[in-house]
Amino acid sequence: MKKKATKIIGILLIIIAVIGSFMFMKLSNAAVISNNDSNGIKWSFEISGSNAINVFYSSGTLTDKLEIPSTLTYNNNTYTVTSIKKKSGSNGINIFPDTARKNQIKELVIPDTVQTIGMAAFMGCSNLEKVTFGSGIETIDRNAFYNCSKIKEINLGNNVKTIESQAFYSVRPEEFVMPDS
Repeated sequence: MKKKATKIIGILLIIIAVIGSFMFMKLSNAAVISNNDSNGIKWSFEISGSNAINVFYSSGTLTDKLEIPSTLTYNNNTYTVTSIKKKSGSNGINIFPDTARKNQIKELVIPDTVQTIGMAAFMGCSNLEKVTFGSGIETIDRNAFYNCSKIKEINLGNNVKTIESQAFYSVRPEEFVMPDS
């Protein structure tokens, strides 16, 4: 009887572990999805509830001004963009897949919906001159704008709580607009 109970408990533990791992995968929804914004730029992102998180550039024609979209649509569902991060993988130097594209950007506009700029998201964007943050930005992670030495103007939103170390390493703007609080 004791062996049978031990065997049943072992089977139950395995079932719980398997179900738990599927639940975790469903909650994190880590599949990277790609879709175009209204400007024809393809963005890749993950879905977390009603939010598009870990957004990065996938493809499309860039101009010297890049406006991160506030929403992205996939399968007729609209997701609010809340975080930007560098592209994962071997080519993941920042949100762009290569040096040529990252060096095209001179002005960056981040919408009010974005709360977090991830680690090294815009690192090395050597021609970036102006960055405007929306009012929702709370965290600018490490090295987010590392070696973006041509930035002349930074306008921070009103809700910034954390600027991690070296977020603006080698950046010496002529104009740095801080929130009142």
